[in-house]
Amino acid sequence: MSDVLLKIYRGNLVENIYRGDIAIVHKAGNHTLSFGDKEKITYWRSAAKPIQVMPVIYSGAADKYKLTDKEITIMASSHNGEEKHIKLVYKILDKINLDEKDLLCGVHLPFLYQLKILAKEKLNQLKKYCSLWMKNYRNEKVGKFISDFKLREI
Repeated sequence: MSDVLLKIYRGNLVENIYRGDIAIVHKAGNHTLSFGDKEKITYWRSAAKPIQVMPVIYSGAADKYKLTDKEITIMASSHNGEEKHIKLVYKILDKINLDEKDLLCGVHLPFLYQLKILAKEKLNQLKKYCSLWMKNYRNEKVGKFISDFKLREI
């Protein structure tokens, strides 16, 4: 199991524990510092994004196209495809004279919309279920139960 890297406390109680494996390697290949399993093999996934944007900065492209900190950040991070993220990506595409059709990437519903759809489905299920037993329970109980589906307001 990965080492405990960080504990977050709320008062005297541990609220969150973050585990991980970290290996810092010298350019000669020697391990300089490590926590957890320094030989662990894993996928880069989002951890690669900051490194993938480095050529944009070091090549001078960021200066050439006058990319803002927010534009560089969106290239180096994960996002949920919300409107503000999409607008930012379009702004970058405009600066480099490219169009959405020049991108070769798949599509999926943004996370926020997936949550909205899920919340709506769950709320509809709940409404059907509630109609069967609402007469037997106090409204406060139903209100508490429905409040768990507050995601529909997002």
